[in-house]
Amino acid sequence: MTLTLDRPDLVRSHHFIAGQWRSSAGGESYPVCDPATGEAFATVPDSGAVDAQAATTAAHGAFDGWRRQSARSF
Repeated sequence: MTLTLDRPDLVRSHHFIAGQWRSSAGGESYPVCDPATGEAFATVPDSGAVDAQAATTAAHGAFDGWRRQSARSF
């Protein structure tokens, strides 16, 4: 059985940090493989400390506004 994606536009190969899709700071990525066939169907960034710091800083900056939202606002 071959994996076929109906919506390949939904597969992302970048980080989503601070509202933007970004490549890893090192520019490296690695494949995501179907374990049944070994076939690569996507890639993901090879994250490092710079990426983690960027995500942490963005999350910290967004937290104050986010915590003031009620569940009903979503």
